[in-house]
Amino acid sequence: MRSILFSIVCATLMCVNLSCEGAEVNTDEQISCDTLNSKRIAILGDSYSTYVGWIPQGYAVYYDGNRILNSVNQTWWKRLIDACDCDLVINSSYSGSTICNTGYGKSDYTNISFITRMKSDIPDSVDVIFVFGGTNDSWADSPIGELKYADWTTDDLKSFLPAACYLFDYLTRTFSHAKIINITNYGLSEAVTQGLSDVCNHYGVSNVVLSPIELREGHPTAKGMLSIAKQVSDFLNNGGK
Repeated sequence: MRSILFSIVCATLMCVNLSCEGAEVNTDEQISCDTLNSKRIAILGDSYSTYVGWIPQGYAVYYDGNRILNSVNQTWWKRLIDACDCDLVINSSYSGSTICNTGYGKSDYTNISFITRMKSDIPDSVDVIFVFGGTNDSWADSPIGELKYADWTTDDLKSFLPAACYLFDYLTRTFSHAKIINITNYGLSEAVTQGLSDVCNHYGVSNVVLSPIELREGHPTAKGMLSIAKQVSDFLNNGGK
């Protein structure tokens, strides 16, 4: 009995450390997605999409090869790109960045926000743009604001909802030839999760809402990254719009 209890306690502690509420993923299962085959890919993201040597020089990186992941091949986006024989044109991901211009401690994040980088980093040549943000807006408790689909002011863009509208308005108009796919992390505030849903619906943007994934230090493990890749490919393969 004592050994059984010890095993249960150890398993529980391991799950707390790794956020084992994530669904089981078959690591032998192949990822495929006709929607992405041979496409030119751009990523607009935060720490979840960083990897040392794969983002613009000077951008803050979380996955540095010594933390949680030990290979870029374990990232969600590299798994998809390799499986679908895609070409990564740009990975504009910056650890800790918010969609809006207000970050942690209510600091001005204008220089690193999604709505700044979307204008400087993404070239016209892309076929698919992945947007994977909102996590830091939620975690940093950035101002939420109200949905606003035009006539944005500088003050508007300090808040999440109008900034998200501004982001997808710009992307859908500037890259009308490209497929835009938003990924909504699980476990975010209701305001951020619902806000991304509303904005994506308004602009006709695909919105992959993630189920729980395995985490460590609040970030996906290799298993969690595989789960993200599978959830994205499954969404698209099942006709997700």
